[in-house]
Amino acid sequence: MPLLIEHGPTATTRQIAEAAGVAEGTLFRVFPDKRALLFAVAEHLLDPDRGEATLADAVADAADLESKVIATIEQSRTRMEQVLTVMTALRHIAHDEGGGDKPPSPPAFLVEANRRFLDAIADHVFAPHADELRVTPQEAALVLRSLVFGMWHPGTSAESRMSADQLASILLKGLAR
Repeated sequence: MPLLIEHGPTATTRQIAEAAGVAEGTLFRVFPDKRALLFAVAEHLLDPDRGEATLADAVADAADLESKVIATIEQSRTRMEQVLTVMTALRHIAHDEGGGDKPPSPPAFLVEANRRFLDAIADHVFAPHADELRVTPQEAALVLRSLVFGMWHPGTSAESRMSADQLASILLKGLAR
């Protein structure tokens, strides 16, 4: 996973085998091709149980809603950067193999992992504070995730990014004075 995050679609199976401490041929006894290997990495990275456990740990010691939101933003940013890198590699490989103009649909595991991560944010961060919200915990989770995605998307310049504290303030207090 770290090799794919560092090199994206240009990581070779030879580099992957060396990083894993196995012969390149061993990879192809387990995975039929590089695409299948990258999908396995993406599935591992997006494992919903692992994502929920990581989020639960991140907010466990947070005493109030703002602290939970800040911890969630920081944890989500790291996860999103990793996921986008791996999914971009998959998209390049799928496009190169398909040769079509239409981008491939997201894999089912990605859609399910996203749904489960939103549920985890709603359950662990917002549900305990539902009486403090003007929206449902699920809606709050979607807004938080959308802000994180927009702020740390690879196309956003580093100078334009806000801190987790700034995003949490905007999310919880709004834009108006």
